Amino acid sequence: MYRVAQLYICLLVVGWACGTSNPVTKLYTNEDKTVFELIEKLRKDPKDKNAQDELSEAYQAARNKRQEAIDELKQSNAPGDKYIYIANELTVLQQMYVAITGLPVAKAAVPEVWDPSSSIQRARTLAAADYYEAGMVFLGYNTREYAQMAFDNFEKASKASPGFRDVDQMLRITKKKATVRV
Repeated sequence: MYRVAQLYICLLVVGWACGTSNPVTKLYTNEDKTVFELIEKLRKDPKDKNAQDELSEAYQAARNKRQEAIDELKQSNAPGDKYIYIANELTVLQQMYVAITGLPVAKAAVPEVWDPSSSIQRARTLAAADYYEAGMVFLGYNTREYAQMAFDNFEKASKASPGFRDVDQMLRITKKKATVRV
C-alpha cells in the first residue's frame, strides 16, 4: 500500500510539473525564447562555444526588449494594472536570471546578469498602493455599488501584495457594505 501511495504522489508531482500553468510563458518574445534555447543548448553541451558567445548578446537583446515594454507600460493602462503588467515583464527576466545562475557555464557567459526580484516586489507594492487608494475613494461614496467597486480594488491590492496595510480589514468592511440584506 505504501508503494502505491508513493507512485501516486510521484505521478501527481510529475503531472503538476509538466503542466503549462505558467502564464508568464505566454509573454515570451523571440528574444526570450532565444535565451532559453541557448541555455538549454549549454545544459546539453557545456563546451558549445557558439552558444556561450551568443548567450550574452541574446540576454542583452531580451533585456532591452523588456525595458522597451516596461517603458511603454509606464505610459499607459490604469494605475494599478500597469504595475502588475510591469511585474509580469520583470518576472520573465527573473526566470532568465534563475536559469542563467543555475548553470555555471551560462553564468560565466553572462557575468552581468541582473536579479529583478526587488523591482518585482516594488512594482507589486506600487500596484497594491494604487488599488488601495482607488478602493478608499470608492468606499467614500458610501453606496452599495461603490462598495462593490471598492471591494474589487481591495481584493486586487491583496493579490498584488498580500498583507498590504489593512487590506484584509477593508475587505471585510466593503463586503458588508456591498452585500444586500433581505
